[in-house]
Amino acid sequence: MFRLSALLELADEEFSSLRERIEKVEERYLQNVEVGRLDIELDLNSLEIYFNATKQYDKWEEIAHEIGFPKIAYPKEIQKVVLTESKRFLLKILNLVGIKTLK
Repeated sequence: MFRLSALLELADEEFSSLRERIEKVEERYLQNVEVGRLDIELDLNSLEIYFNATKQYDKWEEIAHEIGFPKIAYPKEIQKVVLTESKRFLLKILNLVGIKTLK
């Protein structure tokens, strides 16, 4: 029991450390986006921060509809999941065409 408790405590510390590092990276992304420095590696976190900081998601959503993606009204319970998956899909497309940074 003591070993298991020690292992769980160690895992908790590692997860806390990881969470802190992610928060620091996200904070740095936000600071850079706010001052217009967009030479940031394109990943789900940087894309999310970019959309939140610049309010560009609606514009990108309109472009998607213009090129043929359907507008679908999702129930509130799943809107966040669908939005996250949409951003993942966009990220894959951007990577496929060679876009690797927010710039």
